[in-house]
Amino acid sequence: MCMPTTFILPLLAVSVASILSVTRVSAQPRTAQPEPASSSIMSFDEYKSSFLLPISIESSRLAQLIDAHAPRTLRGTQSLDIDVVGEERLEYSISRSALSVNAANDRIRLTTSLSGYATAKWCYHVLFGCWNDQKTAFITAQANATFSNIYIGNNWTPHADVALDVNVQSATISIAGFDIDVGGPVQRAIDRELPGLSRDAIALVAALDITPALADAWQAMHQTLPVSTDPDGWLSIQPDSLGISAVTAANDQVNVSIVMSSTMAMHFGTEPETEQRPMNRVPVVPDTVPAFRVRVPVLVSLDDVGAQLNACCSPVVVALGDGQSVSFSDLNLEDQGGRLSLRADFSISGHSTLSGTVRILASPFLDGDVLRLDTLEFVADSASTLAQAAPGVAQPLIIERLRDALLVDLFPYYEDARTRLEASLDYLETGPSVALTLDMDGVTLVSVTAGDGNLVVIAELTGEATIGVGGP
Repeated sequence: MCMPTTFILPLLAVSVASILSVTRVSAQPRTAQPEPASSSIMSFDEYKSSFLLPISIESSRLAQLIDAHAPRTLRGTQSLDIDVVGEERLEYSISRSALSVNAANDRIRLTTSLSGYATAKWCYHVLFGCWNDQKTAFITAQANATFSNIYIGNNWTPHADVALDVNVQSATISIAGFDIDVGGPVQRAIDRELPGLSRDAIALVAALDITPALADAWQAMHQTLPVSTDPDGWLSIQPDSLGISAVTAANDQVNVSIVMSSTMAMHFGTEPETEQRPMNRVPVVPDTVPAFRVRVPVLVSLDDVGAQLNACCSPVVVALGDGQSVSFSDLNLEDQGGRLSLRADFSISGHSTLSGTVRILASPFLDGDVLRLDTLEFVADSASTLAQAAPGVAQPLIIERLRDALLVDLFPYYEDARTRLEASLDYLETGPSVALTLDMDGVTLVSVTAGDGNLVVIAELTGEATIGVGGP
C-alpha cells in the first residue's frame, strides 16, 4: 500500500443583554493572499450543521435583575375583632430585603426576609364620643417564590409555574389589658394578595427576552474562512435559524440551550460573499443533538498520486507462466473525461525481451481510506501494442494484477484537510475572546472523482460545535 507524503433576555425595559455578554465572533486580520490563478468559484455541496449556543445566567445576576422589578413593600389594611373597643383596624407595611436566588433541580427558588410595622387603631367609646388610640408592633416575615416547569414556548415566550408563600411571624400588642395577635391578620391580608402577586411574577417571566443577547452571535457567525491556498479554498458558514433546545437550572445557574442551524459549504477560487440574513427564530427544537458536519474537498494532484505509485508499487511485475513475466514501470496518471488514464512503460521477459508503452483507462473508487483503480481496460492502440509484443499474453490477468497492486493510502491527505480546517477556525477561536469551539470526532471519505489534473476526494468531517455565549 502506498503512503503519500502529507501535503483545518430585555426584562420589561431592561435588556437581558445587561446580564449576558455575548462573545463576539470575529476573525483575526488575514494575511494578504496572492490572487488565485482563476477567478472562478468552484463550490461543493452544502450541508446543515447545528451549533450549540449555551447561555448561562448566574443566580446572582438573575437576582439583581428580578430584584429591580419585584415589589419591595407590601402594605394594606385589615379589620380587627376586639370586643372591648370599637372601630378597630390594622394597618401594616412590611418591606423586603434583597433577593437571594438558588437554581437547582430545574427549579429557581427566590427567598427574602421582610420586616416592618403593624399598627392597630381603635377607639374607646366614651360619654361624648370616641377616644382614639393606637399601638404599633414590629413584625417580620419570610417569603419564598419557586419557579418550576420552566420552558420557552414556540413563540419564544418564557413560561414557568410560580408558587409563592409568605410566612408572617407572630406579634402581639396589648389593648385594654388583652394581648392581641397582629401577625395572623397580616398573614391573612397578604394571603389574599398572593394570587395577584403570582400573576405578576408570571408576567415578569414572560417579559424576558433573550434575543438581544443573541444578535451579535447571529451576525458574527456569517463567516467565510480561508482554508487553503494553491488553490484558494474557503469555508462559508451561513446561519439559517435559531431554536430553543432546553432550559435547565442547576449549580446556581439558569442554562438556556439554543441551537443555531447553519449551512456550511466549501468553495475554491475567489472568496465567496456571505449574505447577511435577518435573525430567524423558529419553534423549539427538543431533542436536537448539536452536530457539526461539513464535507471538505481534498484536492490531490494526479502527479503526486503517480509519484506515490512509482515510489511504492513500481515496478508491477505480473507472472504469466512458462518463465514469462511482464513488468510495468514509470507510472503516470492523467484525467480523461472523469476517468483516469494510466500510462506505463512495460517490458516482457522470458524467451525474449520486448518493451513498449501502454495506456490503461481506469475509474477511481474508495475502499475505506484507500484509493483503488477499478474497471481497468487497455485503450485500443495499447491493447494492440501489447498483443504484438506478446501475442499470448493474457490481458485479463494483467488487469486483475494491476487492480490489486495499485493502491494509495489517502489518510495523510484528509488528515491534512482536517488540520487545515481546524487552523482556519482558529480565526474564530483566537479573536478578542474565545467564541467557537469545534470538537471533531470523525472523518469519513465519501467519494472520489477526477478532473483538472486532480483527484477530488470528498471528506466528511463531523463533531460537536459550541459558540461561547456567557458572562463577562
